[in-house]
Amino acid sequence: MTTNPSPIRLALATCVRLPQLDEDSHFLWQALIPQLAAAGIVAQPVVWNDPTVDWGQYDAVWLRSPWDYVSQLGAFVGWIDHLENDGVTLWNAPEVLRWNTDKRYLKDLEMAGFSVLKTAWIESEFEMASSFTFDSSDVVVKPIVGASGKGMAKGNWLDANFLETVNALLKSQLPGGLMVQPYCKAIETDGEVSVVVWAGKVSHVTQKRPASGEYRIHPEYGGCMEGLALTEPWLQPLIEQTEAMVAWCNQRFNTTLLYARADFIKNLSGSWCLNELELTEPCLYAKLALPQSIAFLGQEIIRRVC
Repeated sequence: MTTNPSPIRLALATCVRLPQLDEDSHFLWQALIPQLAAAGIVAQPVVWNDPTVDWGQYDAVWLRSPWDYVSQLGAFVGWIDHLENDGVTLWNAPEVLRWNTDKRYLKDLEMAGFSVLKTAWIESEFEMASSFTFDSSDVVVKPIVGASGKGMAKGNWLDANFLETVNALLKSQLPGGLMVQPYCKAIETDGEVSVVVWAGKVSHVTQKRPASGEYRIHPEYGGCMEGLALTEPWLQPLIEQTEAMVAWCNQRFNTTLLYARADFIKNLSGSWCLNELELTEPCLYAKLALPQSIAFLGQEIIRRVC
């Protein structure tokens, strides 16, 4: 008599606010279920900070929407350390996650020669007296550890009222402090372009634009999004830079990233440059991916756990 082998268990890490994942991750999960099930893999959402969860029962943990980690960074990093120490596979790799949750990773990418939007870093009120060498006093301020456009502020650095707003953000116990970038007006028309990569292969590209009168491109602020053809000539430098950054990360951390999303905006001179490289828990805009691209991602997951 033969018995069926135990299924391979994959946890899709999420937060208590989204127990069944965010809409995009839920779509991707459902799209992958038949392919993963055929390989004996059972995937399910699991709240990352649920104290009742036995993480040792999972063969791998894929971070999807644990979006409340920003307010509890210490616990989040501790959770990553715990899983790593217990030999649980994490996607992306633990050392990548620890590096990428702090946006000062942009310094490393800039030093490596990649085109990055000019950024200044503020960790205390005293440092606000520093003079920034931006070509404009109109700036955007956002948390060094943050997500989904929360905690952002736009204003003029020479305006005393705006400085009060920034001071209030600094005093709000944001982990890591604040980052300051020039306000690039092209965001209002050209928006942000995101290149999504799965296992080293560019899957799809999106362009996100803000609502009229807004500068944040996130859907909760009225932003809209469309897919772009990978063959668009003007996209090729962005795709090539994304591929180079992913390769650089793979080499630096001795890993192969399962997923990556590079976000580009136009700087003050009109050149596309990196705004963020999302390797922790980004929305992957899976609804804009072709079926064969999702199948490729499924094959990579199967290869990694089977």
